[in-house]
Amino acid sequence: MRYTVSVFLASHKGQVKLVAGSGGLARPIHDVGILDYEFMAGLKERYERDNFHSEQLVLSTFLYAKDDPYLIVEAIKRLVAKDASGLVFKNVLHLPLPEQAVRYANTRDFPLFVTTSDQAYFDCIVYEVASAAAAMEEAGFSRRAVDALLMATDPSERRRLALTLCPSFGESCSVVWMGCDGPLDPQALASIQRWWHKGPGGGPSSTVIAYDQGALLVATDQDSAPDPHRLLDYCASMPELPEELAVLALGASTMHKHLNELGEAVREAWDSAGAAMLQDARETCYEDLGILRALLPVAQDEAMERFEHQILDPLRDHDAEHGTSLAPTLLSWWEHGQHIAACAVALGQHPNTLRYRLNAAARLTGLSWQNPSDAQQLALACALSRCRELRSLRPGAF
Repeated sequence: MRYTVSVFLASHKGQVKLVAGSGGLARPIHDVGILDYEFMAGLKERYERDNFHSEQLVLSTFLYAKDDPYLIVEAIKRLVAKDASGLVFKNVLHLPLPEQAVRYANTRDFPLFVTTSDQAYFDCIVYEVASAAAAMEEAGFSRRAVDALLMATDPSERRRLALTLCPSFGESCSVVWMGCDGPLDPQALASIQRWWHKGPGGGPSSTVIAYDQGALLVATDQDSAPDPHRLLDYCASMPELPEELAVLALGASTMHKHLNELGEAVREAWDSAGAAMLQDARETCYEDLGILRALLPVAQDEAMERFEHQILDPLRDHDAEHGTSLAPTLLSWWEHGQHIAACAVALGQHPNTLRYRLNAAARLTGLSWQNPSDAQQLALACALSRCRELRSLRPGAF
C-alpha cells in the first residue's frame, strides 16, 4: 500500500491548500525534499541531478525568488521533469504566485499546495510524511489495519480505522476481493494500483490493499461508490500478473452508504469470491448470492449451527461409514434449485439414482425432499452449510 498525495492532503488538510494539479492526487510519495537554493542561477546545473527525484514531495519557501517570482514557474517545470510528486509552497514573503505556475501545474497534473497555517513546519512535515510512507509501505501494515477494522465493533472506531487505510476515503464504499494462489509482490501490487486508479473505482479516494494471498480493491465516493457489477466488468481488463501467480476468483461487495461499514464490505467481497470458487466461476457479486445474504451474518449463531448439524450430520456420518454420497447429493440438489434434472447433469448421474439417494436421506433425517415444508428445512440446512464453507474460505480468521 502506497502513501499518495491524496493521503498527504487529507492528513494535513488544516495546514495546506491545493491550488493546482488535482489530477495528480494519486501520485505516490516515497520521501520529502526541501528546495532551498538549488535552482538559483549558477547553481541549478550543479544540484538538480542530485537533490530531486521521482516520487518525492518537495517543500520550499522560495526565498531565492523574492526578486523574480517567475523562478517559481521554472522550479515547477524542473520538478515535473524530475517526476516529483508535488510541491508545497510556504509563502513567508507573500510573493505573488504566477498564473503561469498554476496553469502549468494543472496542465501536467502536478499537485501544487500553499500552506495555510503558521504551524506547517517543514521539519514536522518531513518527519510525518516519511514515517507514514514507511509504515504504509511496510508489508504488515495493511493486514494489521484491516484486521483491526474487522474486529472493531464501535461505528466511530470502525470509521477511524478505515481512514488509517486511506485518509482520503469518501463516505460510501464498495470492495472487490481479488483472490490469488500466492501473495502479490511489490511490483505486481504497484501494477494493480496503477490499473485500478484508471478505472471506475479509481481516484484519490480509492486504494488497493495487499492482504494475505490477494488484494482488496477499494472504491469510495463522497456520495455514491461505483456499482459493484461495473467494478467487476472493469476487472476483465486487469493487467497480467507474473507467470507464477494466478487469479483464482473475484468477489464484489454491495455498495455501502457509510464508511464505518467498510469491514462488512470486505467480508462480503470475500464471501462472493468464495461463492465463485465453489461454483467454478471467475467472479460473483454479493447481491447475487440470494438467501445466503440473509444467512451469512447469523450463520454462526448457536441455534443456526445446531439446526444444520441436526439435519446434515446423520447424512455425513452415514457417508463416512458406508462410502455413500447422501450429503453431497442433497447439497447439489439444493444448489441447483431443487431440480432433479439439473442436479443429475451436474453430478453426471441418472435422475433415478439421485431420487434413490434423496429418499435414503429422507429416511435418515425424517424430512422428505418431496414435501414442501420438509424441503424448506432441508434447503435451509444446506444454505447454512454453504455459509460455513464460505467462512472457511475467508483469508485469516475473519
